[in-house]
Amino acid sequence: MSYVTTKDGIQIYYKDWGNGQPVVFRHGWPLSADDWDAQGDANGAPHPPPSSYAQKFSAKYEHRTIKGGIGHNLPEEAPQAFAKTVIDVDHF
Repeated sequence: MSYVTTKDGIQIYYKDWGNGQPVVFRHGWPLSADDWDAQGDANGAPHPPPSSYAQKFSAKYEHRTIKGGIGHNLPEEAPQAFAKTVIDVDHF
């Protein structure tokens, strides 16, 4: 684990992904640094293969990659693909 220590002795945990100009993601309570992992490829973070998520669910699981946006607001960025996914899930 990587930490930086401030002048007043507080340790702040950080993750270092990729190369180039730094981008800093900060969170507040009740989140943790792990909450940024879902950003995945959008910020250069290591992104596990979709099949690894299937183990986290006990019900039916299906992975889809929705293109047409960057993932921050899929209902607006790719409305047809998003609507189809919602309808398909309803039929699980």
